[in-house]
Amino acid sequence: MITIERARRELAAMKDDPRPPVRRVLVVPGYRSHASMGRVLGDHLRAVVTEPSLVIDQAHQSCGSFECAGERVVSAIDNAWGTRDHPIDYVGVSMGGLLGRWLAMPEHGALPIARLLTVSTPHLGANVARIAAPDPAARVMVPGSEGLATLDRALEHAPYELRCYARSRDWWVGSDRLAPEGITPISVTPRWWELGHFMASYDVRLIADIARLIRGEDPLLTP
Repeated sequence: MITIERARRELAAMKDDPRPPVRRVLVVPGYRSHASMGRVLGDHLRAVVTEPSLVIDQAHQSCGSFECAGERVVSAIDNAWGTRDHPIDYVGVSMGGLLGRWLAMPEHGALPIARLLTVSTPHLGANVARIAAPDPAARVMVPGSEGLATLDRALEHAPYELRCYARSRDWWVGSDRLAPEGITPISVTPRWWELGHFMASYDVRLIADIARLIRGEDPLLTP
């Protein structure tokens, strides 16, 4: 496991020596997240590549359903790149990861995701959704929901590589819920004062690992 200090050095070195991205990159934050949550991560990734226009981020803060959120995401792709034909690296934070799995399904447009990188995503549902699930998107995240079961059935035939990042002490989702059954997440421990879930997209260790991957370099972290 790398230290935060080493991750900072690695990220700084990548920013000093940007490389072409392997694929176009899409960053999607979580449920009801402000656009800044995805933009901060997107800005880090844009800074390490030679073609920053190939890295976009899109939030869906006002959406209460996967249908609405999905429309926002594909519209952002159309507006930025003019086509959905190119394979992409999809970086999904929290519910954004589930949305990527949903968008890759043929019945939802078969977004050509080559690699799906999820950060603190409730693949097995979220603890908080047991307490409050006010809209269809939140109800998908109730552990044991039919929405999650549908995503899991589709995962058996998914064309993308799935890499799941987790942080311990994630009481919001549950640190044991951050990867589908049978997949070992790549987990880091937050500093004692940090919120396990809400600060995940700011964790420099995860950012540096994702940055290396989108540049075609070996990852820093292992499951």
